[in-house]
Amino acid sequence: MKKQIKKVVGLILAATLVFGMTGCSMDGGTKKSEDKKTESKSDDKAGKKIGLSLWAYDSQYWTEVRDGAQEKCDELGYELVIADPNNVPSQQVSDIENFITMGVDAIIVAAIDPQSVSGVLKEARDAGIKVVAQSIEVNEDECDVYSSADEYQMGEMTGEGAGKWIVENFGDEEVECAVLNYDSNPSCIPRGDGMEEGITKAAPKAKVVARQDASTISDGQSVTDSLLQANPNLKVIVCQNDAIALGAYSAVQAAGKDTDVFYIGGIDNTDEGRQAIAKGGAFRATLDIIARDNGYQDVEICEKLINGEKMDWRYVIEPKLVTYNDVKEESK
Repeated sequence: MKKQIKKVVGLILAATLVFGMTGCSMDGGTKKSEDKKTESKSDDKAGKKIGLSLWAYDSQYWTEVRDGAQEKCDELGYELVIADPNNVPSQQVSDIENFITMGVDAIIVAAIDPQSVSGVLKEARDAGIKVVAQSIEVNEDECDVYSSADEYQMGEMTGEGAGKWIVENFGDEEVECAVLNYDSNPSCIPRGDGMEEGITKAAPKAKVVARQDASTISDGQSVTDSLLQANPNLKVIVCQNDAIALGAYSAVQAAGKDTDVFYIGGIDNTDEGRQAIAKGGAFRATLDIIARDNGYQDVEICEKLINGEKMDWRYVIEPKLVTYNDVKEESK
């Protein structure tokens, strides 16, 4: 099922809709900060501009990607032109059109709807602008490099974490599990597939009794409420991002099931997710996609492309599972 891709060594970074994904990991966290631009520095690089269009900056993941890109642009003396489409596909298309008119040298884009931006990304490339697709895959003729963690791998690692916990706590018992994934976004489906298969790979006797669509905290809570009523023996929920997982955690707490025999896993390594894990309850793991370094590396890729370097189309970022032992000191 998984593509054979060249893995990049030395990376440190974990999305809805995406979201996880990461790729599909857009709704995790709650931090906000204002858009900002930098002034050009360095005589030999003066005037270089990179346009940045992510989903929205009301999530920690995208905020950190943006900040990492800003940091690298500051080092290079490039101007980072930030657009906030606020999760509206038509606005993102308009923003990219503005980048083309402005004559930017490169564009970093996390496509809200890959189909919507298809034409305008081709137009950008025809104009000689380098395009880096961040987190959400677009067609190969629409970008020079696709930079992200692998959606399936992110899901699989999250599922395997849950599966190992099942074996440690229940042995070969049949344990009921649920997957909350943003399947409404086709690019996020591989993450959900990875979660399902990761669970059963690590715990062959585990049974995935439900896979439900969710993308926000409120989705996570309402869907989990229903799942717990329909499946009273449910003991494991793995989620497409930390926001969904936090909603699921609220529902589990309200149902009186925040116990040693319940497991919730998320993706994005948000501050809120880490804080919940540090409390030692049912929220037990998140996947770190290392968002800030992701944005930083995207600008590094842009610099190489602008300078004429040839790069592989697929640039893979390795995530890391974060558990209670990694964050327990943060609760003090």
